[in-house]
Amino acid sequence: MLIAREPAEIHARFAAAFFARNADAVLGLYAQDAVMIPGPGSAPVQGHPAIRGAIAELLAMQPRDGAFETVSCAEAGGFALLRSRWQFTANGSAGAPLSLEGYGLELVKRMPEGHWVQVYDNPWGGSDDPHVRDQDP
Repeated sequence: MLIAREPAEIHARFAAAFFARNADAVLGLYAQDAVMIPGPGSAPVQGHPAIRGAIAELLAMQPRDGAFETVSCAEAGGFALLRSRWQFTANGSAGAPLSLEGYGLELVKRMPEGHWVQVYDNPWGGSDDPHVRDQDP
């Protein structure tokens, strides 16, 4: 299991699990009752079973060639508000490559064991204009 010992490590751990297409490792970075916004304009999903479903859909797109980075981190009282920048290439519904990028907002909390997990994840929430572009094959 990947563990974030500092709040800003969440993005590096997420990227490692995501690009390895390891749903269990990605899910381990979320609190049991976490909330996630799976896509722009999508309704929030809550809890591990619902988040696992959202992650499975993303991993089915075969994400690759990307990065997740921490842009800012404000920590206080066992919580931290993070802003991320992310981008990757994936397969669209017809198999054509897509380029996805955006800025996310994440709220993470320190667990009693000392590691950090996401309690709220909006990968689309840090930007007014998330981008999804078709790529030329």
